[in-house]
Amino acid sequence: MCRSMTTDRKPVVGVVGAGISGISSAKELKDVGIDCEVYDMMPVIGGVFAHYGWQDGKLTSSSAFTWFSDFPIENRQKHLNWPEWLDYLNRFIDHNSIRDRFNFNSKVVSVERNKEMGGWDFTIHRKNWSNGHWTHPKEMDVKEETFTKHFDYVVMGSGLHHGPNIPMWKGAEEFQKMGGTLIHSAKFRNAKEFTGQNVIVAGAGESGSDIAWLTSKVCKKMTVSMRSCPGTLFPHTINGNTADVRDNRAVYSCPRLTWPAMLKGHKSFYENITHEDNKAREACFKWAADINFKNRNCIYTINACKSFGIPKAVCFNNAEVKPMICHFEGRDVHFTDGTVVKDVDTVIAATGFKVDIPALKDEEMKMKYRLPRHLWFHLMLMRKISFW
Repeated sequence: MCRSMTTDRKPVVGVVGAGISGISSAKELKDVGIDCEVYDMMPVIGGVFAHYGWQDGKLTSSSAFTWFSDFPIENRQKHLNWPEWLDYLNRFIDHNSIRDRFNFNSKVVSVERNKEMGGWDFTIHRKNWSNGHWTHPKEMDVKEETFTKHFDYVVMGSGLHHGPNIPMWKGAEEFQKMGGTLIHSAKFRNAKEFTGQNVIVAGAGESGSDIAWLTSKVCKKMTVSMRSCPGTLFPHTINGNTADVRDNRAVYSCPRLTWPAMLKGHKSFYENITHEDNKAREACFKWAADINFKNRNCIYTINACKSFGIPKAVCFNNAEVKPMICHFEGRDVHFTDGTVVKDVDTVIAATGFKVDIPALKDEEMKMKYRLPRHLWFHLMLMRKISFW
């Protein structure tokens, strides 16, 4: 949050983004009697979940943790799918009577300081910005216009990840010219589009893991390319209970010198399959235990992945795991270990996003967002002088 010059009147806040941050900001501001206007370029609330989520996808964190503290989720042992999560967010908005704060199909193209009167000026371009996502209304009549609004404060709730990050693989252009498809995970919508294809998923994070699993059910051949193994692979559930309770502050608070014992204990736990009623998953647990241990990774060395998508794709659907992609030669994809997968149809790059906020024009503030430690200090300072 960025603060304007102090005035005697009650301030008005402009909020960019109708995802989790924008929704919670609108609610908290209402609670302290502060007016705000929320702008989002898409036609519905929900942020990335409503604009880029794929069909059959679920939240990676369970409902044991993922809910607003003042609006509990009824079922605490579930990983909500996108429609369930969006329904929860809509119920939260109506419960708090803040729907009138939201303005959709309204892209904030710039946020700039007003040096003369203080505060911030929003330039907003309103039109049908829908990307055709399956959660969006099919038909919308939106009058196109561009206008400016002034606010005393601004909340940037648009997220930091703008612009898909696709590695510049040598030969990728030739691959596409010869009929191969190269897309970022942000454009992945439905695994059925890849039925019968030879598919490579590059990336072993939660998006890549889920995409690999869903696509491996229908494609002819699935290959997962990993730069490195995730620190710890968590299944969604263990014996019917959500498993991400193991990825908590108590674990991260252990001394870092304990990581070898933690790595060994994690391997032993996964191999001791007596805790797991579904014996069909035994191979997945043992595969995850083995690959984590061999790569000497744990939660202290690299981020955890709260998905068993890759183990399931390997154990259930014969997916193959490879190291990083080295280059393309025609439709053949070469890996850093010298192996090759021939005649590839599609490469899905689950390789993250570039950190940027295009609408924010203030370079000083942009730098604070790019450097999280600077942002943390800034937010702590704001806590002392903010209007609530």
